[in-house]
Amino acid sequence: MKIGDKVRFLNDIGGGTIAGFQGHDIVLVEDEDGFQIPVSKADIVVTNMDDYSTAKAIKLKTKALEKKQKQEQEGEYEYHSIKALLHDEEDVDTTDDDDLTGEREITFKQPIEERKGGDLLNLYLAFVPKDKLSITQTSFKVYLVNDCNYYVQCAYASCQENNYNLRFQGEIAPNTQILIEELERETINDISRISLQAFFFKRDKTYIGKPSFDIRQKIDPVKFYKSHTFIENDFFDSPALLYHLIHDDEPLTMPTVKTTNSPEVVGNKDSHDTARQSKRFISKKDADIVIVDLHAHELLDTTAGMKPEDIRNYQMEKFNEIMNHYKNRQGQKIIFIHGKGNGVLRQSIIHELNYKYKKVQYQDASFLEYGYGATQVIIK
Repeated sequence: MKIGDKVRFLNDIGGGTIAGFQGHDIVLVEDEDGFQIPVSKADIVVTNMDDYSTAKAIKLKTKALEKKQKQEQEGEYEYHSIKALLHDEEDVDTTDDDDLTGEREITFKQPIEERKGGDLLNLYLAFVPKDKLSITQTSFKVYLVNDCNYYVQCAYASCQENNYNLRFQGEIAPNTQILIEELERETINDISRISLQAFFFKRDKTYIGKPSFDIRQKIDPVKFYKSHTFIENDFFDSPALLYHLIHDDEPLTMPTVKTTNSPEVVGNKDSHDTARQSKRFISKKDADIVIVDLHAHELLDTTAGMKPEDIRNYQMEKFNEIMNHYKNRQGQKIIFIHGKGNGVLRQSIIHELNYKYKKVQYQDASFLEYGYGATQVIIK
């Protein structure tokens, strides 16, 4: 295909003439009204097999002959030298400069269609299962969804304390989503905490300035084992697990669940299910003691598809979540109910207390009050 070829649409009525190219796969077809329509090469077919350049040359030759005949009829024809006459009879060069133009990329900017109400910033992190019928076994495609009329430049990274691992950096057009990575089930814990830095803007027009964002979000690995956390949505044909990072110009930071004396427990604003879990596994006995039940049935709706180490990792994540929250509250008492079992969870807790939280005192909690399998921690 080249500029000047006449084509028709395969999936629609009509056609036109090739006016240019956009990239390697998009052709600009000019219709009878002069409008240029971007279409895929796969959706058109060339209807004239004759060389456009040859047709152009024939047209020029015909005009020259008509002019010569008119001059002869009006007595205006001038006899030329033999060299000139021979030159007149030479074949017209059918090489068309347009062929060179066809090799150059023509930049065509599709106008951005803005939707009403789209100037409020909304950004989602989405996990789409590759096999929606096997949620507990499948891997996932990870998308960023830019649900607004602004372009967004962003950097997405997983983080452990102050150590970051960049996973995506780039630009997302308005009202579109972009695939940023594919996530295997074995690596879900690698993104238990993510960071997103983003700023928003518009092109070729004035716009209302928006703040830049530096967002931290916890990703709950357990959600990937629960089919009901993957919901129907407006962005994908398949159910997806959505984290709403920015809602109507406001970042959705991790909320708090408060007890009667206003201590705070980090939850996850993305899902009412996670907030419900947070309320369930922590309770307040009195003004000085926080009680945390780490039994799997208290933390999880189901453990289907989870290995023992997955469950224990989740229990330890909740343990560290509570300890990090209260570690600077001197005199605070915390009761962790972990059960007797084979003692693996208790050993993991003791190990963390010895090596990570050295400014604490711990002992077995009262058997009469909490039964076997509870540890009392006092923040020094």
